[in-house]
Amino acid sequence: MNSPADNALITFDEYTELIGIDKENENLKKDRIIIFINSASQQIEDYCDRKFVTPSVDIVEIFDGDGESEHFVKHRRIAIDTTPSFEYRISETWTANDTGSYPITWDNDKGKIWFTKFNRTFYRGKANWRVLYKYGWIQTNVPADLKLICAELVKRATMLLDGKEGLASESFGDSTTSYNLSMALPDNIKMILDKYRAVSVG
Repeated sequence: MNSPADNALITFDEYTELIGIDKENENLKKDRIIIFINSASQQIEDYCDRKFVTPSVDIVEIFDGDGESEHFVKHRRIAIDTTPSFEYRISETWTANDTGSYPITWDNDKGKIWFTKFNRTFYRGKANWRVLYKYGWIQTNVPADLKLICAELVKRATMLLDGKEGLASESFGDSTTSYNLSMALPDNIKMILDKYRAVSVG
């Protein structure tokens, strides 16, 4: 049986709940749905150029010192239950930042870390700093709009595999939902994902 990937934005149970299908239906292809969940989660990560589900261990990001006192991590946001740290490189040796002499603080949601002493900066250099931290949210706390988009992409993949192409629609009571299956990421999905895209700051 296929397993959810570490970066899966939704679980199988969440998908069936969001789409409104019976997870106990014996005709439901659970393995296929999990593959689609993993694929959709990766597609969202690739588009946003960042990751969302908190890893089990710190990751390491190496960056160029720019002479400024603050740094934005790539996979904003910084996970709540994590303490980021810096190391700097002199020659080939990495040395931990002395937080006693040069303390840091951070903004989890913005992914921003900075020195709180006015005279401390990320001195200029090429690949001479690295930050260790955990990013994102635990799976159950991933933002609802990301979960909904993931479920939508899984549903679209299911419809395509079932032989539907181009424009398709489904009726639910008095409402009808249309799908343009020829578009990998429709504009309405991109509009939501764009607020999560990694961008250069400063």
